[in-house]
Amino acid sequence: MYITKLIIHNFKSFKHFEMDFSDNVNVIVGNNNEGKTTIFEAIHLALTASVNGKNVLVDIPVHIFNKDSVNEYLSKIQAGAIVAPPQAYIELFFSEKVENNYYVGNNNTKTEKSAGVKIIFELNPSCAEEYKAYISHKEDVRTIPVEYYHCTWLTFADNGVARVSLPVRSNYIDITSGKYMAGPDKQVLQIIEDALEPEDRTALTIAYRKLREKFQEEPNIDALNKKVAEKYEGISDKALSLDIDVASKSNWQASFTTYFDDVPFSQIGKGEQSSFKIKLALSSQKDKCNVVLIEEPENHLSYSNMSKLIDDIIHLSGDTQVIISTHSTYVLNKLSLKRVILLQNGITIKFSDLSPDTVEYFEKIPGYDTLRLILAKRVFLVEGPSDELIIQKLYKQKHGKLPIDNGVDIISVRGTSFARFLEIAKKLRTDVLIIPDNDKKSSSRLAKYSAFTSDTIKLAMSTDDTLFTLEQILIHCNGRDKLNRILGKSYSTDKELFHYMDENKADCALVIFKSEETISYIDEVQNAL
Repeated sequence: MYITKLIIHNFKSFKHFEMDFSDNVNVIVGNNNEGKTTIFEAIHLALTASVNGKNVLVDIPVHIFNKDSVNEYLSKIQAGAIVAPPQAYIELFFSEKVENNYYVGNNNTKTEKSAGVKIIFELNPSCAEEYKAYISHKEDVRTIPVEYYHCTWLTFADNGVARVSLPVRSNYIDITSGKYMAGPDKQVLQIIEDALEPEDRTALTIAYRKLREKFQEEPNIDALNKKVAEKYEGISDKALSLDIDVASKSNWQASFTTYFDDVPFSQIGKGEQSSFKIKLALSSQKDKCNVVLIEEPENHLSYSNMSKLIDDIIHLSGDTQVIISTHSTYVLNKLSLKRVILLQNGITIKFSDLSPDTVEYFEKIPGYDTLRLILAKRVFLVEGPSDELIIQKLYKQKHGKLPIDNGVDIISVRGTSFARFLEIAKKLRTDVLIIPDNDKKSSSRLAKYSAFTSDTIKLAMSTDDTLFTLEQILIHCNGRDKLNRILGKSYSTDKELFHYMDENKADCALVIFKSEETISYIDEVQNAL
């Protein structure tokens, strides 16, 4: 492991964010728009001084700044305040494996003595006067004035960073992004070039130049140039011709491509492209200090190929630090929970942060429910599949949509397991509604869940101990006649109806869910949905 800590300030998705790494293989799990891509781009930027292929030392993109910080800055300017534009920075702390004193110092926001690098975007002091003149016309200030910024790339000892000597390198593999699809073999060629020895690259460049120089000797090209010269004679006193640039700056990567069984790399399946890039990046850098960033490796892959790829990642990673983002339950389970970093609301937790009993619980169950808790905008925790169906119907009656259509997930858990999910939810500040039965113990259950309730975790439960199950609440709130009609029954007493519903919980709940009739439920739940 080479990166131990990442700090992001005013960069893209985050105003301020910190993340610790503790394993050679790390799996980041979070919903869309939680900042997983920002984390990957920040690491890659701090190690390459480039974003989307552009060198930020010479061209600072305005879109890298956090939108909320930009809006706050613009609001102050519009109000007539004289303020400096927001500073953005990224810090990477390296492990003790990076034995290079050039990078060791305490010039970081933690003032910790460590090896590391930082990249800072801030107002250039030499442009202070121009900046003051610029903001004096506040009506014209509509974005961050990057023209007055400069970017500094430094070690924690405040030494300048040279990419060629940086002891940590990164490969960023994002098969999901359209910007990589336009030329997918360029990334492969870059990985191959990085793996070549200097003498190999020199020999390749010389051979490439010789090949291009022969182009002008071709008879057809010579005849073509004579026609061009005759047609445009007189435009200039210099002869016009067509040729290929053979200057030393010409890059063999611009013309070379890779083939698989005589098929261009860009034409093979996206799944094979993804798998090959990941394995190539890992295998080609085995002997180098390296970080490989992989976004959603499950994309374009079948279940069996995904299984093989994960095995290959584990096998090939060796001393390389691998950081993966995923939405896949299978990836989560295959790589083990101890490697998982849960991301939500700008907060991260590892399973090692949880109590031993909770860790053991989640290790025994499939990761699907764990992912659902993290990936939903809001979660309802209920005690069984019957409760799940009834709550879905009540929610649709109130909002006109099923919960899932609004990003709300209903997770059915055993009563004793509520606390396991709530421990994660409380740390991540997940929006959770607990809807348990009271089991004739409403006062003790209220006390039990009070340890978890907060501004993001709410409890909706019957406080009437005579209404201790779903079926009793339904009979109490809707009456025997309505439920007989919905269920197609003709029970003459509530006791008989309850016995039938209690013995056929799932079937009855499904019929009620599919019914066109509106049902009622206790206020504690209906008001909380």
